[in-house]
Amino acid sequence: MRGQACAASERNTSLKGRYKTRLTPLNLASPTGRPQQSEDQHARCLSAIRFLEKRYKKTKGILSPMDTFSVLSTIALVNIMGWLSPGPNMFAVMSASLSQGRRNGVLTGLGISLASFIWAILAVLGVIALFDLFPQVVLGLRLMGAGYLLWLGFKAFRSVFTMSNGDMSLYHSDDSGFKAFRSGFIICATNPKAALFFGSVLTAFVPADASNELLIEILAVCLVFGVSGHTITATVFSTDFVVQKFVAARRQITGVFGATFTLLGVGAAYDAIRRF
Repeated sequence: MRGQACAASERNTSLKGRYKTRLTPLNLASPTGRPQQSEDQHARCLSAIRFLEKRYKKTKGILSPMDTFSVLSTIALVNIMGWLSPGPNMFAVMSASLSQGRRNGVLTGLGISLASFIWAILAVLGVIALFDLFPQVVLGLRLMGAGYLLWLGFKAFRSVFTMSNGDMSLYHSDDSGFKAFRSGFIICATNPKAALFFGSVLTAFVPADASNELLIEILAVCLVFGVSGHTITATVFSTDFVVQKFVAARRQITGVFGATFTLLGVGAAYDAIRRF
């Protein structure tokens, strides 16, 4: 038994010595008797690791120029498709441009663009994720937006029956530029679908570790294309040719706008109540 115990002790001592010899090159505080070649290799390894760590910290979230261009191009294309899609925003700009002129049409578009920009910022900050926790807020916003669309439809229908032959205004004659801007802002600000739109775009096309610089560039693209799109709409629907066509059939076109706003409002209210 003593012989077996001594043999086991010798094996343990041998193993400790072997592992100590193997681990010694990785210990900076090892005796100076360690081979110089191992010290140099260890120093080079540590230097390489520190270099890679610094490089990773500097380049994390930074895309190559081609990748950045691809992301921004996709965001721009999505914004263009959203602008071309008929909805409350486009009909509001069209209505203001035809009835109140290019200036108020552009101001309506600027109000919509400002609200869209705010929704985009909230999407970048992740604030729209709170909608899942507070569905009552979403319901309230949707009902407010639906009510405002119904109000615009009512005003359009009212003007159909009150306008004179020489009157081409959808709204009261005292409508100012601020009212046009406010109208566009309210239409978009009370539409949570805009927030969900930007949230889905960011989730689908923006890298999860995108840098702050890239996010700022994305917000700038959304703002520029939003303002440009609504300005184009206001310009087109305030040209002499389009306005003349509008004057020739102002009651019918005003009625179409009234029906469109009413249907959009009813649809928004129904969708909000159904989802809640």
